[in-house]
Amino acid sequence: PIVVLFAMYHDILDAWWMADDSMDLLSVARHGILPHFYRPLIELDLTPSNLTPWPYASYGIDFLLGGLNPRLAYVHHLISWSITLGVLAIALRKWLGPAVTALVLVWFILAVPTSTAVFFLCTRHYVEGLLFATLCVLAYGKYLRSGRPIYLASSAGCYALAMTAKEIFVPLGPLLIFHHVLFVETASLQQGQPRVLSALGNACRSLWPYVALAARRRG
Repeated sequence: PIVVLFAMYHDILDAWWMADDSMDLLSVARHGILPHFYRPLIELDLTPSNLTPWPYASYGIDFLLGGLNPRLAYVHHLISWSITLGVLAIALRKWLGPAVTALVLVWFILAVPTSTAVFFLCTRHYVEGLLFATLCVLAYGKYLRSGRPIYLASSAGCYALAMTAKEIFVPLGPLLIFHHVLFVETASLQQGQPRVLSALGNACRSLWPYVALAARRRG
């Protein structure tokens, strides 16, 4: 899939800044990277409906590496796509097998929405959010198999990063909690309590970082 990505879209390395690029670069040049994470009013001046600081961090990397030269920004763009495809391949092959996973990812790369989005740097945060979300799921699976808190912490950290990339990833935390209810807690329910409520309570206690992060992001 990564070879197909570069074969199809290597021409974007000669592209210029487009769409929202100038607005986001101006904000990075004015305020830097980190203030976007702890001073939300900076972003609200630009996009009152969103609070997603990661895109400015991504543009900040472009600005630090190449200034106003867009070529390195598009190199960064393709690298982000490549890493995301690689992590998706690791995650999907557990269920689909290597051949079907490769076919699905190539289909994804050649799809019309992808062929449009890959040309715009201002869509990169969707891809990087998908990367963080996939890493979150992988770490969650590792936590279920090993029971080690480090994997739960890693999963929660990736979930937090995914939410800073785009708000569409906020439901991932509650979905993992419900997975815990349906497939993990039902095997060890407390007696004398309704099955669903007991399982939900146990899942929320076990996966409390997701609850805290989702509640914080909504607030």
